Amino acid sequence: MTLRCLALLAADAPHQRAWPGERRLTDQTAVEEAEFACRNAEGLSAPEVFAPEHPRTLATGPGHRPRPPGPGRRAPATASASSPPPPVDLDPGGEGSVVAMEEEALLSIGAFARRARLSHKALRLYDRHGLLPPDHVDPATGYRYYRQDRLAAARLIVRLRGLDMPLADVGAVLAAPAPEAARLVAAYWDGVERRHAAQRELAAHLRIHLLGDEGILDMYEIQQREVPEQLVLTEQRHITPEELPDWIPAALGRLVPVAQAHGGLFGHPFVVYHGDVNEDGDGPVELCVPVDPARAGRLPAACRTEPAHTQAYTRLTKAQVAYPQILSAYDAVHAWAQRESRTPAAAPREVYFVDWCEIGPADPACDIAVPLAD
Repeated sequence: MTLRCLALLAADAPHQRAWPGERRLTDQTAVEEAEFACRNAEGLSAPEVFAPEHPRTLATGPGHRPRPPGPGRRAPATASASSPPPPVDLDPGGEGSVVAMEEEALLSIGAFARRARLSHKALRLYDRHGLLPPDHVDPATGYRYYRQDRLAAARLIVRLRGLDMPLADVGAVLAAPAPEAARLVAAYWDGVERRHAAQRELAAHLRIHLLGDEGILDMYEIQQREVPEQLVLTEQRHITPEELPDWIPAALGRLVPVAQAHGGLFGHPFVVYHGDVNEDGDGPVELCVPVDPARAGRLPAACRTEPAHTQAYTRLTKAQVAYPQILSAYDAVHAWAQRESRTPAAAPREVYFVDWCEIGPADPACDIAVPLAD
């Protein structure tokens, strides 16, 4: 039962019996004392619910003697029992008016913050971003008030921020229907896990680099295989590490349809690095798509023949492919070739054998390969 209901029940109760010479409780006194008792019982030091009461007249019971005014003391003004003053309405007729919300209990910002486990500063921040605006702002004091049913949204914000979700994404979740909101949360967390997986591999790369490549061959399994001669469609350009993740699928989108229109793919696409792609170099880089050798001379795109060779290679997960941690895999293949007294015969390459968009961070994604001289 709310404080207001308890107070009204107390106000409507019959006057208490008083000893001779004592005052008897009136309506307004009963309201105030009942609210005070209820707040004490709930451990509150100030009214938590903004639901103003109509002023009630203050009367004195039989036998009550008003205290005469002393020096410098003014006698209290008496209210007319026949015409009580009207309730104060700071926003007449509006949705946030006292009359409109008299039946709807509003929580002060302090009470709302405690129950939502949010600070006042956080509530003001979420108001500025349109996530959790107050239901009423007192124009005279600037105090903010919230409906109790807003607590569910506030607590959801707390939990979403516990995932380190940006405010823009939080707003999208709050505005979406439940199924779409659940999909947005799942998509956000999938991105978080991909970033964490990439960061884990980056930490491993940095550790190896700081140790002077010590233990690098223990991290990667190096294997060998024979690659036959291939006719490949090609697209080549100079590129930065930041541009590379967008250029590879875009170039595949241009070359794969050509290959499919001329007999299909005859092997896995691969990317050849004819120069370093890092902070100091931009390649060039060449994307190759193997096609039917019988189509030589009849293809509408640039093409060349890739000679047969032996490859040393290591297989990476999707998380390991990110730059710069992928560099550790290149270093491992070259370290293996040096240990085995094998000489690289051509530029290193990445061989892509799966649909990149359909795999997770821990799934095999590509091979780092180096052609070897006989």
